[in-house]
Amino acid sequence: MKEFYIVDLVKNLVHNKNLFALTYLFLNLFVVCGLFFVLFGESFAGVIIGLVIYLISALIGLSPVGEWFLRRSHKCIPIERYEDRSAGKRLSALFGEVCSSADKSGISVREKEKISLFIHEGDDLNAFAIGRKTICVTSALLELPDDEIKAIFGHELGHLTTHDTDLVLLVSAGNFIVSAIVTVFKLFVMLFQLIVTIAIAFCGDEGAIVNVFTKVASFLSLVLVNFVMFVWTKIGIWMVMKTSRNAEFEADAFSCRLGYADGLLSFFQRIYNDEPTYSVKKGSDLFAALSDSHPATAHRVRKVVEYVKRTTV
Repeated sequence: MKEFYIVDLVKNLVHNKNLFALTYLFLNLFVVCGLFFVLFGESFAGVIIGLVIYLISALIGLSPVGEWFLRRSHKCIPIERYEDRSAGKRLSALFGEVCSSADKSGISVREKEKISLFIHEGDDLNAFAIGRKTICVTSALLELPDDEIKAIFGHELGHLTTHDTDLVLLVSAGNFIVSAIVTVFKLFVMLFQLIVTIAIAFCGDEGAIVNVFTKVASFLSLVLVNFVMFVWTKIGIWMVMKTSRNAEFEADAFSCRLGYADGLLSFFQRIYNDEPTYSVKKGSDLFAALSDSHPATAHRVRKVVEYVKRTTV
């Protein structure tokens, strides 16, 4: 019997490998509800409103609208609209082979008939899964041999099947709400400062002290808020990077189960010399950390070799 999506989602997310990201997700939820609790005069209604807003944001992120937005933001081109039609047909055929391998192996791939292929113009050898039914590859992958491309497709199918991409959206939704509230607070501080400045303009010298006090208070408020957001985001990046690394290992194992261990090892060997480019990103963007973080290539090679040894004994 086919499980409901929400049941399948919860079963896959409540897993040891997701412990750090789930912790950060609930911390975000706690912060959002706490902020609304204060905004509504320490009323329990504020907690309910914060919870509802969080849930609505999460549902939008998990909906086709959220997936469409992420496709647009990552400049994903539908494979059938790609200018090199022969390249598009090649990728579609290889993806079809990977899906057939899953069927032959009796491996369940969530909603694989609804998964769409996209391509992004880029020089990096990269691929990523988005939402519930999107796999996007960079145009640079077209230079790879078929076995490596199929191994990469198998890896991304693993992410979709275990709901790793849904976790990305859920965590990002919470962080987005916190960032939005902070942005509104910053705008309020700047508006307040503007109003005070205009009022003081009519007070002459008598308003000089008030003007200085207002500017200092506004400056310190913004510094404090920026510092808190910086620390909060850094904590989130650290926590979700741990989850992302675990998810990468599981996605590699999924591709191996489909029969593409050799393709993975070949691809890893290819990028090994470019490790600084393909290792974990050091930027400050939470979504980038969630969707693009990868363990060291040498570590992934070791995991794949261990998997092959276990399954061939």
